[in-house]
Amino acid sequence: MSRIPRIIHQTWKTNNIPEQWEAPHQRCQDMHPEWQVKLWTDEQISAFVVQNYPELVSLFMSYRYPIQRVDAFRYLVLYHYGGVYIDMDVGCLKPLDPLLEHGAIIPKTEPFGYSNDVLFAPKQHPFFKHLIQELPRFNYWLFFPYLTVFYCTGPLFLTINYNRFPEDVSVLGIEEYAGPREVSYFNHYPGSTWHSWDAKLIFFL
Repeated sequence: MSRIPRIIHQTWKTNNIPEQWEAPHQRCQDMHPEWQVKLWTDEQISAFVVQNYPELVSLFMSYRYPIQRVDAFRYLVLYHYGGVYIDMDVGCLKPLDPLLEHGAIIPKTEPFGYSNDVLFAPKQHPFFKHLIQELPRFNYWLFFPYLTVFYCTGPLFLTINYNRFPEDVSVLGIEEYAGPREVSYFNHYPGSTWHSWDAKLIFFL
């Protein structure tokens, strides 16, 4: 029996998916005909948090940037239901079933760290419980939008906490995450809608 449920969670503001992401969204569905694919809208995300995590509503609403709520939600929904979280700008290249025997899975990125645009988890996995518990402690404003998101809820938050709590967490290697089509599970489309001017400056530097 698979440890990770056959559920794909994705998020967007409404049910109207932007045209540039319709193809990756549909491709993931087509490759997993027996899976449940759930698109969570902003309204549904807020209702989920109010209903299931009322103790976190104040924190959730305090986030300065909407992407922080989406980041926090992906940890909450994977802890609550289990499954696979996939950003809308990530497409599937092959079925994900061979990965479901693992515990949690996070993808390695270059030049360092781990990404949170694809995440796998069994229901109530302790690593995701740890992430949820750490959210209040990382709730800072770091003056710049990109740095605030990156550190407080995004990839750096995930990386720091994986380094502190690696138990039963597997790493999806660079080749499997973003490598050649013949070996990778995913391909990546233009996205990063949360990147602001400061991200462009940081990458330039």
